[in-house]
Amino acid sequence: MKKIFGIILLAVIALTLIGCSALDPLAQFERIAAQEITNVQGFNDIKDADTNDDEIEALNSSSVLIVSLSSTSLDLTNQDKIDYIKSLFELIRETHLENVALAESTKLLWDELKTNVQVFRDEDRELLPDDKDTLITYREDIRARRAEVRDTFGDIKELFEELRGNYKIENLDMITENLEEVLDILELRHEYIIYLSQVIIDVDLMITAYNS
Repeated sequence: MKKIFGIILLAVIALTLIGCSALDPLAQFERIAAQEITNVQGFNDIKDADTNDDEIEALNSSSVLIVSLSSTSLDLTNQDKIDYIKSLFELIRETHLENVALAESTKLLWDELKTNVQVFRDEDRELLPDDKDTLITYREDIRARRAEVRDTFGDIKELFEELRGNYKIENLDMITENLEEVLDILELRHEYIIYLSQVIIDVDLMITAYNS
C-alpha cells in the first residue's frame, strides 16, 4: 500500500512540475527557440548543382539579337536577360552562404544562452514580471514569423526542379521569375535568422543580468 502511495505521490509531483514548466515563460521560450534553431540549421537545401550556370553560359549568343518584352514591360535583349540571370545566380549563392553562416553563429549564441539559463535555474532565481512579459512577446513574435518562413518550405526545390532541362532562350522569362522567387525566399530566411539571433542575444543579456 505504501509503495502504491509512493508511486502516486511521485506521479503527482511530476505532473505538478510539468504544469509549472508549461506556465514558465522562460521554459516556453526555450522550447520554441530550440525548435527554430533546428529549423534554421536546415536552411541548406540549395545544392551546388542548383546554382551551376553552365547551361546559361552555353546559351547560343547568336540568339542574343532577338529583342523581347520583359515582365516589367521594358525592351530587353536576350543578352540583357542572360546577364541578369547570371547576377541572380550569384546573389542566390551569396545569400545562401550567408544564411548558412548566420545559422551556425546563431546556434553558438543559443548554446551560450542555454548555459546561462542553467546557471539561472541552479541559483533558483525568479524573473521579474516585465521580463516574463518580454519573453512571452518574443515567443509570440517567433511563432508569427516562423509561420511565414515555413510556408516556403519545399518551394526552392520545386523552383529549381522546374528549371532543369529548361535553360533555353525561349524560357528566359520563366528562368528569371523562378530565380527571383528563390532569392525572395532566401532573403526572407535571412531576415528571420537575423531576427532570431537578435532575440537570443537580448534574452541572454536579460538572463546574465540576473546571474551577475
